[in-house]
Amino acid sequence: MLNVYWVLCILALTCQYTIFALQNTSTEDTFFTNRLFTYDILAQNIFLLVVMVSLEVIIRYANRFIEKALIIGAHLITMSFLFFLNAQLLTAPALLLLPMLITILFLRPYYLFVSLLVSMLYLFYIYFSYYYDEGFTDLDAFFFAGILITTALVGFAIIQRARGLLVTLNRTLKSEQELLIKNIVMDRMSKIDPLTDLYNHKTFHEYAEKLIEYQEANPFNFQLAIIDIDNFKHVNDTYGHWVGDITLKQMAATLLKHLKTDDFAARYGGEEFILILHEESLEKALALVEEIRVSISQTKIAEMDNHSVTVSIGLHEHLPGESKGTSFQEADQALYESKNSGKNKTTIR
Repeated sequence: MLNVYWVLCILALTCQYTIFALQNTSTEDTFFTNRLFTYDILAQNIFLLVVMVSLEVIIRYANRFIEKALIIGAHLITMSFLFFLNAQLLTAPALLLLPMLITILFLRPYYLFVSLLVSMLYLFYIYFSYYYDEGFTDLDAFFFAGILITTALVGFAIIQRARGLLVTLNRTLKSEQELLIKNIVMDRMSKIDPLTDLYNHKTFHEYAEKLIEYQEANPFNFQLAIIDIDNFKHVNDTYGHWVGDITLKQMAATLLKHLKTDDFAARYGGEEFILILHEESLEKALALVEEIRVSISQTKIAEMDNHSVTVSIGLHEHLPGESKGTSFQEADQALYESKNSGKNKTTIR
């Protein structure tokens, strides 16, 4: 906005310099010409410079006064133009529309009302001023007053309409934001297990399918591990289901503690968890799941009288050409072997 003010000032002063030069081609009465130049040109230049510098300072250091400063600045600049313009230019009072039009941009009826009052007062000053006595008639005064009032009425209508549109826009944006948040929450609920905050079995299948498709085009190693808590029914029967829930949460926390950011963990159902590991080799994947198994067995649960649980693990490395179902069956069969050979162990298949 302030850049517009600078442009208007420069254009106005350029026009005034040009008009002054064209009207004062005679070399006679040099003293009078110098006085006129000093009064009509330099004084206005200094006044406008003070106004513009003041606006720059306010905008830079007093942000809360920006709107009022710009409106006051518009009136001062307009009055400066009117005061220093040639009195014979009877259309000059039309410049009083400028600050009113600028005020409309701020969408504040009070600002527009005050701007109208200031413009009307300056119009009355012009009407009663000797400076315009030569040609500014009653009809001119009524004409410009009518223009100012009409502009204000149109401005009030524009402000009311614009504010209504803004309210509607804000409501629409708020509704869209609420819908977006709702969709995000629903999407999370559809993908995340609410108890453990791990992914659920549905998300596992979606992720595994996409991973296998990508792996076929860009070969890399990944492993599938299925983890099952040993004797979990005994935990629920002995300590209660609420302790079982605590055990599942602690289990999930232990898994996340040991996994890397590109690994995947999901609660497949009940006390069964499934991991997708991105290790360079099956041996490194085995070392990782063994570390997880030992950590779980050593973690005491206060609600279980400081006892711990153990887990059985089935591990399988996905081979090129295997389907998701085949890899899952291999890991599940390895888990079955761990369960039937003493539990609390990891079996590779």
